[in-house]
Amino acid sequence: MYESKRTYLAFTIKILELVNMWTEKRGFLFLLRQYYALIIVIGSTIAIMTDLLLQFYDEHSHFTSIIESAIGGSALLSVIYVSTCFILKKEEIKRLIDSLKVFEDYLPEDEIDKAEKSAKFYTKTFLFYGIIGNGLYEASPFMSFKECRGERTQQMIKLGIPCKVIVRYVLPFKYDTTPFYELVILEQVAVAILGTILVMTISMLVCGILTHIASNLNYLKKIIEDISRVEETKLKDHVNLCIKYHTIILEISDKTNNAFEGMMLIHITWTSFIISVLGFGIIMESNFWNNLRFVMHLGGWLMMLFLVCFYGQILMDKSTDISEAIYGTKWYEKNPNIRRALTLLLLRSQRPLVLKAAGLRIMSLSTFLGVLYSAYSYFTLLLKIKP
Repeated sequence: MYESKRTYLAFTIKILELVNMWTEKRGFLFLLRQYYALIIVIGSTIAIMTDLLLQFYDEHSHFTSIIESAIGGSALLSVIYVSTCFILKKEEIKRLIDSLKVFEDYLPEDEIDKAEKSAKFYTKTFLFYGIIGNGLYEASPFMSFKECRGERTQQMIKLGIPCKVIVRYVLPFKYDTTPFYELVILEQVAVAILGTILVMTISMLVCGILTHIASNLNYLKKIIEDISRVEETKLKDHVNLCIKYHTIILEISDKTNNAFEGMMLIHITWTSFIISVLGFGIIMESNFWNNLRFVMHLGGWLMMLFLVCFYGQILMDKSTDISEAIYGTKWYEKNPNIRRALTLLLLRSQRPLVLKAAGLRIMSLSTFLGVLYSAYSYFTLLLKIKP
């Protein structure tokens, strides 16, 4: 294999570099820069969850306000989990992406470019959606200022919680006056943008890697289908190439699973709760602008979950297609050595490649439906306990 100058998933990595999640340098200052986003998000989560707890002790608190705080807190908790998993596995993920260069010995350059363009397109699309969603999310409190003023409780006045904030905080100081109010708004905007970028970009990184694996599985299928047309003198080398290629794909797939299986746990557990709370917030909220931001937020989580499950399904389907391609070569009519090699390849390919969530469930379209079913169960429970 030659030394490759290609940078895989370059656009996605560039975004991670911009938020200092992909830094190569060492030292305290660079370590601090790497974790600053996580530190800011943790601080905001504590402020939101504190307010959420206090609202339960406020007899004048509105149920919709509790739901809004639950949505904000649960979303930031997911950001913390995903970011922590990424940081712990970052070096392993870097090696994984670098190992994609091994495919250049097998996959044509135009196929690699096609996979790169696909990964870049989805990353750009999600980031654009995230920017639009953040704009609506941050602007909606200003659109409903009159309603907020009428619903401001004595506890909010006592704690110095103003109207026109993206989400309610409880801080050691009152922030309903200048310049504290403006500073808190800027901090909330920064947290919303950082959280969106981190979760979406990391999820798209997973999808990008799966895209490359699927492209190689698809090309391997074509090579295997050529076995019937290969000359007898070149057949052994061709079959050995298929076996080696398949082995490399299996290794990359296993590395991907090891790097991201902990991160995928969020999608089969916490995501269903977030979806249910957002759905409940949509039907409970009478304000149009709040409804719109909840719908955008819900759409983002649903699309992100769907894409991860969709690419997990593609990985399964493409890997099992290999066994069908081998059987189509009429391996049983080949000479004993070729037949033995193809039989081994056939047996190995009958076990589908999968992306698992902490070894518990496979990320597939059936898992996507399962998460939606769980979300509906939580949703109906919330409907029963609403005041």
